[in-house]
Amino acid sequence: MIATRLALAVPLLFAVATLIFLLTHVLPGDVAGIIAGPNATPENIEAIRDRLGLNKPLWEQYTDYLAGLLRGDLGESFVTGRDVRTELLDRLPSTLLLVTLGILAATLWGLLLGATTVFSRTTAPAARALTSLGLSMPDFVLGVVLIYVFYFLLDWAPSPIGQIDLATPRPPDVTGAALIDALLAGQWSTVGDALAHLVLPVATMALVYGASVGKVAESAFLEARSAPFMDYARLSGLRRRTRARYLTLTSLPPTITYSGVAYAYMLGGVVLIETVFSWGGVAQFAASALANRDLNVIQGFVLIVAVVTFLIYLLLDIFYIVMDPRVRT
Repeated sequence: MIATRLALAVPLLFAVATLIFLLTHVLPGDVAGIIAGPNATPENIEAIRDRLGLNKPLWEQYTDYLAGLLRGDLGESFVTGRDVRTELLDRLPSTLLLVTLGILAATLWGLLLGATTVFSRTTAPAARALTSLGLSMPDFVLGVVLIYVFYFLLDWAPSPIGQIDLATPRPPDVTGAALIDALLAGQWSTVGDALAHLVLPVATMALVYGASVGKVAESAFLEARSAPFMDYARLSGLRRRTRARYLTLTSLPPTITYSGVAYAYMLGGVVLIETVFSWGGVAQFAASALANRDLNVIQGFVLIVAVVTFLIYLLLDIFYIVMDPRVRT
């Protein structure tokens, strides 16, 4: 299974690179005109097109693009003029931190919702209501609501202006993620401020994405509870705590698998969360590039998401092999 995944990596990434190149070159709008501005002359626009290589035939642009990928070169940003790989990798850790904490919180919340729905008659209606709310509420809407309640009304949360407050001492820039950099530098006051800024965006993702995880967990708990081995465990007189552990372990693989799929989805869709909370990650940067028709940045972002998604699915395969003995036989 893992060998098959690795064998498919190269053609898969080649297909993604080709598709995103074609899609970005059929988007409406003139890149050179956007860069030159509304008052540019036709000569200025033509000079920019020539400098960016946009006057070349499409097939030649495509071969130059593939040749750059083979060298690990994603080109330069049309807007900032900086190396795209540097621009993206500088912002990627902060997005990965946010999405990773978000999916961990969503998985825990989903498991709690699923278990409560299945095993507690008293709180099951509340769990179902919270699940329905999370499934119906867009993440950016919930984010705005949480900001309004906990920042504007209650003043419990810090201002949603990034990863740390403007007055907080910034740690040395090592990864680009303020929390990780503060931990590496031992700046504990900055660590506390960074954690405070993570609460609302992580809670937003947990409440929204945890609802769908909860539906999967609920189905997994119901299936495991009715399995023959659970009947055997009860008839054998095993303690309730032992049976609960078996039940949880049996329900984890499908739930974790779905969480991995949700992680890949969140990585591509976290742009709205980053925008609402002014997070400054790679997704927000890519959204700005899309508005400015910064083709190299858009292509680089999609490729990075494709690579991370492939790695996630590979880890899920390994997890399934470790957790489910039936896969190993």
